[in-house]
Amino acid sequence: MKTIKTISMIFGIFIYAVTGIVSLIWEWSIVVDTIGFFWALASFIAFPLLSFVLVITPFYAGFAQGDWRLAAFSYGGGFIGTIFLAIGNYGNSSN
Repeated sequence: MKTIKTISMIFGIFIYAVTGIVSLIWEWSIVVDTIGFFWALASFIAFPLLSFVLVITPFYAGFAQGDWRLAAFSYGGGFIGTIFLAIGNYGNSSN
């Protein structure tokens, strides 16, 4: 059982990493196409603005462009990664 938990944890972390990196690149390309490279770079330098832009970008792509794949990939990948991490942590409570 411990092996299954370890594999589940590793798989969850892998899903988080892959979906995070791919979503960041995909969202960055949408932001650059929409507002231009200079403003995208300015939002990258001002980190709180970048985090707001990266949360809004999947919804912008869905509503304005009609492409919901980014939202499904970024938020869905986080959801699936959370499920695998929860399976890996099942029964590890200190109570």
